[in-house]
Amino acid sequence: MTGLNSITDRIIADAEEQAAQKLAEAEARAAEIKKEYDAEKARVRDAAEKGKTQALADMRERHKARLADIERSELLAARREAAAELIAAAKDRIINMPDAEYGDCLAAIFKAQCTDEPGEILLSKRDLERLGADFAKKLSDKLALSEEYAPSDGFIIRYGRVEQNCTIDELFRDKESELFDIACK
Repeated sequence: MTGLNSITDRIIADAEEQAAQKLAEAEARAAEIKKEYDAEKARVRDAAEKGKTQALADMRERHKARLADIERSELLAARREAAAELIAAAKDRIINMPDAEYGDCLAAIFKAQCTDEPGEILLSKRDLERLGADFAKKLSDKLALSEEYAPSDGFIIRYGRVEQNCTIDELFRDKESELFDIACK
């Protein structure tokens, strides 16, 4: 039995040696995996930090752009409001000119905008009182004074079925974008 004990001892010793070797290999592999895991974990953490930093930087840029847009919008609104006030003041100034000067202004508008063809002129009730019924003849002897009134200061000329609106409101509305550009400067 001594021979049998010796063989079993040898088999057990070989098995223990192989087990110790496999255990050492497994521990070495586990150490490698842990090292790879730690490196990957560090890369992910760095990427996350860079991502947070980049996301924060992107957010700041978007915020700055949004603030700049708001600032531009408010500035544009303020300019448009100031321009609208200037235009309204200019229109009011024209409407409230002394009667003779106002009549000269309407005559200049007539010369610039209208043709000297037969027709009728509609004046606002206020302008008819200011300028008199003979104002139409001062503009052109081919114009008859209509019994209808223009809806606002200024005049409307009718050539048959065609109307040419030269009321102050319409003239300003027609030139609105140009006037806003000028007033905004």
